[in-house]
Amino acid sequence: MNIEEILALKDNAKIIEKICKDTVDRDIATWQDQYDGKHAILNRPDKIKGLGKNAIKVPVAKIVLTYQKKITDFRKAFLFGKPVIFKLNNKTPENQIAFDMILDILKKNKMDFFRRKLAEKVYIESHVAELWYITPDKEVKVLLLSYENGDLLYPHFNDYGDMDGFARKYKTTTVDDKTVEHVDLYTKDRFYYYSDKGQGYVSDEIPNLIGKIPVIYYPAPSKKPIWFPVQSSITTLESRESKHDDTNDYFGNPLLLLFGAPKAMPEKGEVGKLLQFDEVLIDGKTQHGGAEYLTWDESPESIKLQMESLRNNIFTLTSTANLGFDNIKGLGKVAAETVYFMLLDSIIACKNDEEIFGEGILREINLIKAIIGNIVDVVSGKNYVVKKDILDELDISIEFGNIIPKDAVNTIKSISQALGGEAFMSQESAVKANPMIENAEEEIKNLEAEKQEVKKLGESYEP
Repeated sequence: MNIEEILALKDNAKIIEKICKDTVDRDIATWQDQYDGKHAILNRPDKIKGLGKNAIKVPVAKIVLTYQKKITDFRKAFLFGKPVIFKLNNKTPENQIAFDMILDILKKNKMDFFRRKLAEKVYIESHVAELWYITPDKEVKVLLLSYENGDLLYPHFNDYGDMDGFARKYKTTTVDDKTVEHVDLYTKDRFYYYSDKGQGYVSDEIPNLIGKIPVIYYPAPSKKPIWFPVQSSITTLESRESKHDDTNDYFGNPLLLLFGAPKAMPEKGEVGKLLQFDEVLIDGKTQHGGAEYLTWDESPESIKLQMESLRNNIFTLTSTANLGFDNIKGLGKVAAETVYFMLLDSIIACKNDEEIFGEGILREINLIKAIIGNIVDVVSGKNYVVKKDILDELDISIEFGNIIPKDAVNTIKSISQALGGEAFMSQESAVKANPMIENAEEEIKNLEAEKQEVKKLGESYEP
């Protein structure tokens, strides 16, 4: 059933019933609690020692392990730790002006930071969306739609798998503290606004001047949070760690086990302390009394092995590199190639994620092109003249950044050796690649001026 057929029902309640239907079971509130550290281990009951009036509560350990946040933050940093690079592949003066307009809109919306938050919510909530809109001041802005921000998301796809409508359900509060439920439905032709103040939905609609649905939808392929495959391992490990902590508290301080009654206890500060015991009768035999410390030398090997296995599974099954200090302290200086292979599993996982986010970013570019091209007033008052056909012909590609440090020295040596020591980089490129230089263009001018000065000095010198 496509969106036009649903809208043809004419009954607001039936339209919303058809649209606001999620075929995926999403327990987003629970997933957010898992990320925030509100875990089931916190509900572990304390022990009760004694009976009746003599009963006392003995607190037990409740160790929360926030692997969910660790996994999410790691993947987010790998994906968007470095800004996405946009490239114009068909440069002309007119195309460059249009391209700069798009980059200016992205910059004003702080999209480098926006994408990190967007990725975080995808990894937690399993789907989010970005809504592009135009302010009364005719600025192009973007809004993150997520469960955390109070939104329920309902994309609608036609029989061919294309999104032909998108609904957003949310609530607002009036000045007299009444709750109003809203459903905003976006199609390529019109925007439909439904609201219910308790007496049924009323609707309003306006034409869509953009010509595209102004929403970019980002679903997680698994339809679950990123840590879902290891959630049971995290729960089990928290239980084991907490019980292990209780055991350490109980056995951590040694107990003195006495066999028989001592004649006298040594005084505090006495040098060469000595315990003397009377003889005792054990099983009908007379034996000397004595004392020894009761200690717990080590936990059972099977428990230690299980805890280590759980930790490894958590990192491995989520493609998260375990870069804790204990794991890298003995590595010394490591080549960039070695670092790359150490992180290869995480790199592959991020490459898979690029399929979702890369497609979304390219749709984002096409949507901004449609906004600029179809709503002329958006760029009024600015010194830009852009025709719609120029926007349509823009060939823009993207490249995801890489947070892995590069071994530039060894790379340059290898290239130089391959070329037999011949120069392989212009001075301008070298200056621009130098991380110690802040303004490459200014530095190039200064170098050129110095060259001219040296040349003049050489010409003026007469031997």
